[in-house]
Amino acid sequence: ISMSSIHGLTGGKGEVAYSTAKAAVIGLTKSVAREAGKYGVTVNAVLPGLTLTPTIEQFLADKYKQEIIDDTPLGRAGQPEEVAKVVAFLASHNASFVTGAAIPVSGGWSA
Repeated sequence: ISMSSIHGLTGGKGEVAYSTAKAAVIGLTKSVAREAGKYGVTVNAVLPGLTLTPTIEQFLADKYKQEIIDDTPLGRAGQPEEVAKVVAFLASHNASFVTGAAIPVSGGWSA
């Protein structure tokens, strides 16, 4: 399970290097999924949007957090547990036929 970012799909103003790196993670995930499938290995990526981690809380100014929240269809930032639940699903047998997926966990931010 790879961790990318919603910016890997959408790009981001002032985020050229970050968005490029996260897009590369998505491409890597999809390519490895195609190669590893014959061995029964699933490979997927999770693409979080704004998630209220301690680092975000400490270093991202409230002004910028609010701008992202205002542009998010669900109208709020995510919680780490919400991202973790998607990771847990992908790691479970319930996702045994899911591979090559890039799953946004962004409150609809990429919509």
